[in-house]
Amino acid sequence: MLTKELLRFNRLRDGRILPRFIDTKNRGYFDLAGEMIAIYTQANGLSHEEIAELVQPVINASRSPLIARGLNKLLLDRCEFREPDPKLEEIRLTAFMESTRQLTAPTVGRLETFRDNVARALGHTAQSLTATLFSDLAHRQTLEQFRPMSQERLLQRYNMALVQGLLLGATRLELELIDTDTGRLRQFFRQLRFFRLLSTIQQKAIGHYHLVLDGPLSLFDQVRRYGLQFASVLPAICHLQQWKITAQVRPKGGETGQLTLDQGSGLVSHYAIGSVHVPSEFERFASRFEEEVTDWTLLPDTQLLHLEGSDIIVVDFTFRHRQNRVVHLEMFHRWHRAPLLRRLQQLDRQDATDDVPNLVIAVDRHLAKDQPLAEQLANSPYFQAHGFLYNEFPPIKRAVKSLESFIP
Repeated sequence: MLTKELLRFNRLRDGRILPRFIDTKNRGYFDLAGEMIAIYTQANGLSHEEIAELVQPVINASRSPLIARGLNKLLLDRCEFREPDPKLEEIRLTAFMESTRQLTAPTVGRLETFRDNVARALGHTAQSLTATLFSDLAHRQTLEQFRPMSQERLLQRYNMALVQGLLLGATRLELELIDTDTGRLRQFFRQLRFFRLLSTIQQKAIGHYHLVLDGPLSLFDQVRRYGLQFASVLPAICHLQQWKITAQVRPKGGETGQLTLDQGSGLVSHYAIGSVHVPSEFERFASRFEEEVTDWTLLPDTQLLHLEGSDIIVVDFTFRHRQNRVVHLEMFHRWHRAPLLRRLQQLDRQDATDDVPNLVIAVDRHLAKDQPLAEQLANSPYFQAHGFLYNEFPPIKRAVKSLESFIP
């Protein structure tokens, strides 16, 4: 996504924020994208610094250097640079010791000869040794792999990255979605779950949902990871049949404005249809659970639970006991303070009427460090009966113990 210094937008007097999209069919932009892609395609083995020297003239010659810099940033994001040698400190020390020995030798001659002698003693050429000694500097790292893309896809990605950059400065986002494809809806809600976003979901009708997502700037303790995940949900939204987002944003730290987009805005998702990235920690948990637990089966589908009113919960995991009882697990991470308080109030209230789903509550210990919240957890009958604390990710044994709390 684009960083704040690369964002292009207009701020209207009524407070609206309008992203300055580029025309993905414009011949000038098309040629610019092609020229820059060609540089990266042929840059294997070149250093970050050398690539920058090749790209800079293209940026300078562009009618809009800011757009060119944005395209360059997106291409850099598709690069993998060689990691420095893990023995670099040892190599550097050996080189310096050999340099000292050579300098004190009576046969020391010209600088070029001295460099060649030091490099030869270490099994290098002078050029390769110089590159190795400073390979931990970012601008000296060499390109190992570049994932190519077409000109049209790069221009489409630019428009998407522009909006994502604006969303990094969001305090709140409302999403209205209508989609009659239950499979596509299930996929979208799975992605919401994996992104661990702060959201309130209400169902208006069949296939019609209203979501409110708290933005990165709404957090007291702003978390960069949350901001990146918040912006990353946009390409998933773009796969929906009908959608409209209204976000309160503060681009470049300025005054708050309103950003409104819908399915007619021309954004094209780069996420593959039908694919959902499953975070590694979810995969590890599922794998270990299947290996270690025999009485419970982890179900693959995302389940939507209805609470009081029209509130919807997208659970993290759903399990079936060998007696056929189904129990769900919802995790609350370090930035989920407000949703956790809301959930505890709902569950304690509904538990008193026996009208509550079989739901285990798992809470990150970082949240429990907050004294008022810790007291709320201690005083919650529901959490004391069906909840537990965890570090980073729920441990299997603790999860199973809480699941068993629903077995008579």
